[in-house]
Amino acid sequence: MLFIRFILAMLPIIWLIVALCRLKMAGHKACVIALLITMVEAIGYWKLDAVCTATAAVEGILNALWPICLVIVAALFTYNLTMKTGEMEQIKKMLASVSKDKRVLALIIG
Repeated sequence: MLFIRFILAMLPIIWLIVALCRLKMAGHKACVIALLITMVEAIGYWKLDAVCTATAAVEGILNALWPICLVIVAALFTYNLTMKTGEMEQIKKMLASVSKDKRVLALIIG
């Protein structure tokens, strides 16, 4: 009985590994299917009500998006700040003095 619960709990993760590695499915499609598998298990096997399952899904999505949005806003703020203060030219001069090879500059920036 405990092994069946373990397999059911691991099923969405196993699906993601198979879908991404073996089936070469796009990440957003594989994740939506994993979410659906998880929701069906939560409602069907673990008897969690649909409202709690939906709010847990929304909370998980927001928790995943928050750090991404934070990084994007910080990057835009930093870019706008360097453009407004004129420091972008200073950064360009500094990077150009390191090497004339564009490949080396791409590696440094990356």
